[in-house]
Amino acid sequence: MNDKEKWDNWAKTRTDTEAVMMASSLIRKYRDYIEKKVLLPIFKKYINKNDIVLEMGCGNGRWIKRLEENGIKKLIGIDFSKELIRQAKSKCKATFFISNSYGLCLSNSKFDNTVLLQVIPHNNIKKLRVALNEACRVTKINGKIILMDEFVENDIEDVKKIMLKNNFKLVKIKPVRSEWLSRLITSLRKQFDKSYKESSTISTKNTWKHFIKVILEAPIDLLLLNILLKKLSLESVLVFNGR
Repeated sequence: MNDKEKWDNWAKTRTDTEAVMMASSLIRKYRDYIEKKVLLPIFKKYINKNDIVLEMGCGNGRWIKRLEENGIKKLIGIDFSKELIRQAKSKCKATFFISNSYGLCLSNSKFDNTVLLQVIPHNNIKKLRVALNEACRVTKINGKIILMDEFVENDIEDVKKIMLKNNFKLVKIKPVRSEWLSRLITSLRKQFDKSYKESSTISTKNTWKHFIKVILEAPIDLLLLNILLKKLSLESVLVFNGR
């Protein structure tokens, strides 16, 4: 099963963030919250209301809907999943096409802003180069390209080199993480550690019973939030400006 078939099958029985995030409800909730907190101010700063905006890999229109709510009217979304595009059309006024990011049927220098959120193919430098070259091709010379993804190892340097060859310079990098989330995890850890230590002061007869109680009461969210924090610590938003 290829990626297109995988996402089509996944989205057939799911909507909203569940259709575009293969994760638990808790992960989806907090990830969406934190991404909104970071991305929306960036959109407000770099995207004007009269701009023509393209989102490559738009999924079911989650971000295009939010751009529409912020007064952006000239929007085009593309995605290779027929089912996700169907969902996007049902809730957005924008124009949508079924297409992958490697051969856009769009004219050169058409868009003021091109947005790619969680669609960069990290494990294939050739596909990465093609996707970014296409983004640069369809974006105006003085336009902007906004990327958000989980950048690991030399990903950011690879992206910067490809973009520079297309005359797009990195003007902003913003990590996607939450101090509030970090504090919450620290608090949950302390809560668990305190309960665990208390179990050692209870008689041997009741220790096992108390420990089970601690395990059951200790939020499973602690584990999930740790996973989320690790994932978000790799995620960043990059803004490139044409020159």
